[in-house]
Amino acid sequence: MSKSIDLAKPCNWGKIDNFLENSYSGGTDGEQMLAEAIRVLQKGTYEMADVLIVSDFEFPVPNPSTMEKIDKEKTLGTRFYGLKIGHYGVKGYKLIMDKIWEV
Repeated sequence: MSKSIDLAKPCNWGKIDNFLENSYSGGTDGEQMLAEAIRVLQKGTYEMADVLIVSDFEFPVPNPSTMEKIDKEKTLGTRFYGLKIGHYGVKGYKLIMDKIWEV
């Protein structure tokens, strides 16, 4: 299950507490998650945005068409960050994300 919160809208800041209070377990589709992030970036003017992925990163790297979209967003100044929870995963994502913090 993936969940996105657009923090460019001040009214969404209160959703962070709700997000952090919930528990999430398995079923994350990395492709779906990145597609949602890209969809949000493309629907507005989000040049130089920051995307934060909170996950265990236990899913395959994005397919080539998604990587092209990520690369395009990066040329507009968008940065992709990860907050990795757990001991496994990441692999190819260290090359995709601008930075990954691990907890």
